[in-house]
Amino acid sequence: GRAGGPAAQARTSRPATAPDTHGGGVSSEVLVQGGARGGGGVARAAPRPAPPRRRTRFSMMFDEGDLPVKWAHEGAANGIRWTTPVCALDSHQLTHLVPVFFEGLQEAA
Repeated sequence: GRAGGPAAQARTSRPATAPDTHGGGVSSEVLVQGGARGGGGVARAAPRPAPPRRRTRFSMMFDEGDLPVKWAHEGAANGIRWTTPVCALDSHQLTHLVPVFFEGLQEAA
C-alpha cells in the first residue's frame, strides 16, 4: 500500500478517547477500532474504575462524633444541626472547625 495510507495510520495511531458528555473533560472510555471480530466497526472498551475516595477530616470526625453537629432529617431535605450553640464555642474551637467544615463542603455526595 501507500506510505501514508490507512494501513500505516492504523499501525501508528493511538486509540482515540471518547468525548465526555457529562462534564466537559475527556471520558475514561477508550474507542477501540475493529471490535471483537476485527471488523471495521468501533467498540467501546470498559471504563476505568474510579479511584478510591480520600476520606476527609470532616467525614472521619463526623463518623467518630467529634463534631458539634448531627444529621437533621427534615422531610425531603436533609442537613446538619448544631448540637452545641455556635456562640458557646470558643475561638480555638472555631479556628480548628472552620477548615474541617470547608473540607466537608468539598466532598462529593
